[in-house]
Amino acid sequence: MQFHQQDVFAADLSRATVLTLYLLPSMMERLRPKLLLELKPGTRIVSHDFDLGEWKPDRSVNVQTPEKYEISGSWTSTVHLWMVPAPVEGAWTGNMDGGRGGPFRLELKQRYQQVEGRLVRDAQIMTLRDARIEGTRIRFSAPGSDGRLETYTGTVRNGMIIGEARAGGKPAAVRWSASRVK
Repeated sequence: MQFHQQDVFAADLSRATVLTLYLLPSMMERLRPKLLLELKPGTRIVSHDFDLGEWKPDRSVNVQTPEKYEISGSWTSTVHLWMVPAPVEGAWTGNMDGGRGGPFRLELKQRYQQVEGRLVRDAQIMTLRDARIEGTRIRFSAPGSDGRLETYTGTVRNGMIIGEARAGGKPAAVRWSASRVK
């Protein structure tokens, strides 16, 4: 483990795996673009009390901190956690089960860890539900050809998504992969 004391805007953050911050809100918001640009997907950011503005935390926990101020009372601090999301916005083409399940197109819009979009397969357009990315892991659901909800999970790496899909009630998972459309 290494600790560095530097100007945060001049420092190279690309090697960090965890970044701990205790900065005022205006500084947090100014820092947000640099964090998204330099930190690798999956890097954890932990902040004491202050958040990153419109980039909502993945988790927040309130902690009792009676020693926070030098006056008596019941005080709390909020600790926020973010995981830097992999960039997935754009069009992807893929196949189910190594090509045996037919091609599809995945069209994604992303705002931090929130994802929305659609899956186009067999001339059917299906709106994604509950889409989210946590680090390099993506998860979403879409109606299958039989109307049942299919849940897709995958890992984003080097312009590819590789994962599994499960149809509602079926125990077996089907492999799927997608490549970013250039």
